[in-house]
Amino acid sequence: MKTRREFIGCGTCALLLLGCGEKATNTDTGVAQPTPTPEPESLPASFDPCETTPESGWTELRLEDYPNLMEVGGSVTWNGIVIAHVEEGCYAAVDASCTHQGGQIYYSSQRRQFSCVEHAATFELDGEWALGTATTDLNSYLVAREGEILLIEA
Repeated sequence: MKTRREFIGCGTCALLLLGCGEKATNTDTGVAQPTPTPEPESLPASFDPCETTPESGWTELRLEDYPNLMEVGGSVTWNGIVIAHVEEGCYAAVDASCTHQGGQIYYSSQRRQFSCVEHAATFELDGEWALGTATTDLNSYLVAREGEILLIEA
């Protein structure tokens, strides 16, 4: 299984290759038309849940107080944020309220996505809207683990 960094890197390469293709020919006129170059996905460079380094002033969360976060696939809602343990030692966190109508957001470990309980809007690990009634991304927060403590950018 590819890491998130490898997956994003491959996706960016594929998008760049698409922009290097031949000129398309307009079938109506026979005139060559330039192929539009797609914009590469722009995820914040700092969002890699497996390579987050905490900064001073981040909030501490003791794992002993939130045992669900000790297991991969576990999640909790804390202080208006849903925090999920997405793979060993890697965490993702987003707002706990949907951008559509404020429904409760939960983490699906099977899909590795966040979803809204009200209208099934779906969001990626970085809070990016993927599917459903919401059309606005969720705010995301960086999370780092140091021993038995999570440090959250909130």
